[in-house]
Amino acid sequence: ESQGTVRILVDLNIRSGPGVRYERVGFLLRDEHAVVIGRDDQSGWWKIQCPPASEAAECWISGGSQFTLLESGD
Repeated sequence: ESQGTVRILVDLNIRSGPGVRYERVGFLLRDEHAVVIGRDDQSGWWKIQCPPASEAAECWISGGSQFTLLESGD
């Protein structure tokens, strides 16, 4: 279930879990958007819909305000 979209503010790695210790499974470029499907409250990372090119089971991006901006949602 979508919780809105985030705009990517800088070129950003996509990871297999909510943190930099997880494997890099792709990337997003500045000004791209991603659909948010969840959030890890502890780390603040966004769980997003994986891009078509990614074969990862889960895709996560940093929720830091310098990296991503939530544009819609509740």
